[in-house]
Amino acid sequence: MTEETYLERTNLLFDRAVQTINCSRSNKDQLKAGIVDMLRKPQRIHHARFPVKMDNDEVRMFEGWRVQHSLDKAPTKGGLRLSPNVSLEELSALAFWMTWKNVIAAMPFTGAKEILILIQEKINNHAGRDRVCTRGTCGHSRRCG
Repeated sequence: MTEETYLERTNLLFDRAVQTINCSRSNKDQLKAGIVDMLRKPQRIHHARFPVKMDNDEVRMFEGWRVQHSLDKAPTKGGLRLSPNVSLEELSALAFWMTWKNVIAAMPFTGAKEILILIQEKINNHAGRDRVCTRGTCGHSRRCG
């Protein structure tokens, strides 16, 4: 038996919440299938590859993704991860949860999550990580706002 993914678990919990909401409402006030489907998946996914000049003057390529779950309330808000092994599926689930955290807290944002992949990179100083973060987030900000 295969283990369920974080996104599958997120969708299962979302389906349960929709059922609970719909059970307590009349037919005309229930969440419509189109709205539920729209809320289940991210509205925008950006991928970027970007060069970063390292401490030894070598230029290395990095890549990253930014998932924007919902664009109903702009701008989107979420966190940044530096990791060698986070999947796009997991990133989508994290962006989903950021939307609901912002809604519950009555924030004027919807959810997003960004990851910069540091595959087999040995960046062991703050200046190197800062350059990667700055360059990566600048690459996404031109497209995402």
